[in-house]
Amino acid sequence: MECLRCGKEIRGDSQFCIYCGQKVSQCGYDQETQKLAEKLADLEKEQAELEKKKQETLQEEQDLNLKLDNYTRLQKGEYARCRKWRSEPATAREVQQRETEKTAKRTNSKILFLALSMICCGSLFLPWVNVPLFAWIMDYAEVDYPLNFFNMITSLPLLEEGARGKGWIYETNICSALMLDFILFLILMVILLLVFGLCIYELIKHHSELYMYQKVKSASLWGIVCAAGTWLICFFTNLWIQNDFGGEWFRYYGGYINRTDLVLKADSGVWLVLVASVAGYICAKLAEGEDEKEKKKYGDTPLEVTNYDPVLPFRAVRLLIRQSFSFTGYSFTAFLKVMSFMHQSVDMIEAEIHVITNSGHKFVLPAMTFFKPASGKGSEVVLNGQLYGKQLDCNFSDLKEAKIYVRQYAVDRDGSGTDQRIVKESVFSRIIEEGSGFSVDSDFVTEDLKLMRRQYGDSYMKREGSQGENWMCSCGQIYDRKLKNCPLCGKENREAEI
Repeated sequence: MECLRCGKEIRGDSQFCIYCGQKVSQCGYDQETQKLAEKLADLEKEQAELEKKKQETLQEEQDLNLKLDNYTRLQKGEYARCRKWRSEPATAREVQQRETEKTAKRTNSKILFLALSMICCGSLFLPWVNVPLFAWIMDYAEVDYPLNFFNMITSLPLLEEGARGKGWIYETNICSALMLDFILFLILMVILLLVFGLCIYELIKHHSELYMYQKVKSASLWGIVCAAGTWLICFFTNLWIQNDFGGEWFRYYGGYINRTDLVLKADSGVWLVLVASVAGYICAKLAEGEDEKEKKKYGDTPLEVTNYDPVLPFRAVRLLIRQSFSFTGYSFTAFLKVMSFMHQSVDMIEAEIHVITNSGHKFVLPAMTFFKPASGKGSEVVLNGQLYGKQLDCNFSDLKEAKIYVRQYAVDRDGSGTDQRIVKESVFSRIIEEGSGFSVDSDFVTEDLKLMRRQYGDSYMKREGSQGENWMCSCGQIYDRKLKNCPLCGKENREAEI
């Protein structure tokens, strides 16, 4: 071993150095050996990290070269049917025109429902029932005769006097029956006023179309119930008069009146409530039925994504729209499945969504952001985002396909040891990349594309084949046909030149 002081070689069992006289300690040598071993381990770890960073840098360089190569091919026109989607001037006009039509429709419905609700509330100022005998009573009370809401309240004290035999009318049973009837009429009127008053308040305050239909339907049903209740009260009162009231004449102060003049009849106010309520219910039901056809609840609606951005390190595969219903209306959640390539995992995508029907009509949805859930791992990632009902005013059974136009996205290196917390911080700190603004459509029709993905994998986008002097992979990547594997997805090219 070596002396720690002079560095010369001495025997292992020596207690002193024969050259410098330094006392030799085996413990010191063990500690020094341990320090050297730890230092060597740190150097090996640092070397491994540097090698890993080197590989990541080389991979980033390859990815960047591939992206630049894709841009070059875009400029040369080597991508078939590739177009610059951001230059579409008609998209904004279509969305604006459709939203204007929807707003006008909701406004017209709201005006109609408000008018019908106000008519029902205004019916309280009109006669609700007609009793010929009560013309004499109202003259005695010095109150205008129409038996509306206010006159019924005014006449209750007079009927109470008659029920106790102190008024002009000597038949207390008739006064008691009329007083009970008027109280029931007033209860129905108060219910009608409260229900339609709340309906008017909700129509003015809220803007949800479905919520508006539900409120009008409920209020209209209450209006029909109040009108029917009025007729039932009149019917049973008249039945009692005919069966239990003795004699053909009824005695009051100053004379007699025929029993037939005691009959209660529903007047114009009740008819107005009935007509307005029935009209409101029918209109709300028709409007809601039309809305149900457009927003029919199918649960999950999967749509194949039939386009892609040739520069991006991922391909959108499928858009799943999930519908749910609550008392506040419909809510929609969108799930976007993507295939991630080039050693990168997609964490966030901001994109504009176009959904297309079987007839070719296109619905353009405002840009939305998809985030990868904490459980999302691997190259096949499902991202979720929130949609709103007014953005999906279409018939879901008629939807055929979707097109995704990526504006921005955030990626994370797979296998780099980055945890979910750091991923979220990188997303919200806006460390993102932008899409190229170009789009290529698949050369498969929607059903064929769905079949190809089911058979050969979700990365399938295009028909493989020669593209000039290059080769086009099924993922849409164009590369030198001399290469054995696709530089994007890694799929083997069996027709590569040897």
